[in-house]
Amino acid sequence: MKKDIIREMNEFLKENDFKLGAYGMSPITHKIGLPKRKYALVRPEYSPIDGACTILVTPVSVSKYTIKIPFMNNEWVLHRKHEYKNKTKLLELLNEYTLEPKGDWA
Repeated sequence: MKKDIIREMNEFLKENDFKLGAYGMSPITHKIGLPKRKYALVRPEYSPIDGACTILVTPVSVSKYTIKIPFMNNEWVLHRKHEYKNKTKLLELLNEYTLEPKGDWA
């Protein structure tokens, strides 16, 4: 995968007010459990576990990963994954993945 695609994805994410990185671990120093291919990482507003959380974005999919504390003793775990066909669907998925669920209280 070209570096330019990842750079373009990062620029698109920033333009749409998404923060890059991970919730609970900045910078991401421990990558065991994350795929080896190139991707952009988006920081969600919260972590569903006691640990860190990140959203991994590739040119065709969005995935949510978490890791428990202590980070060096654990691996990133995939929780959800969806594919997308266009930028509108990508933004929809990212909003769903990054915002903390509020249920009927929103």
